[in-house]
Amino acid sequence: MVKKNQITKLSRPLINAYQQCQAIANAHYENFPVASYLLPKHLRRSIAAIYAFARTADDLADEGDCSRDLRLEQMTRFESKLYDIQKDVDSLIIKVDEEFKKAKEEREEIYQNTSKKIEYTQQEILKS
Repeated sequence: MVKKNQITKLSRPLINAYQQCQAIANAHYENFPVASYLLPKHLRRSIAAIYAFARTADDLADEGDCSRDLRLEQMTRFESKLYDIQKDVDSLIIKVDEEFKKAKEEREEIYQNTSKKIEYTQQEILKS
């Protein structure tokens, strides 16, 4: 969840993506661009992204004079891109999880080695 005062450093591609979403939101005749100013500032980018997704899907479904078959093809490509994004996210989550497990194992190994050294040192002190 995004907190009101959370400062997040965004990558240039993500900033560009949010700007494209905002441009989609601003380009339509509906009240979204005006109403979005009623939202808390820290949520506006995320809401604009959701709106851009919905607006794009709606436009593919019923805007312009494309044939029914072309609209279905465009919707299928749009859906496929969404699945590709999800695959990328899933892959990233798996990689992060693997790195976390590796870091945890390394931390536990360091802890065990340190514990052994402390125990050995304590025994050496007691012997002397």
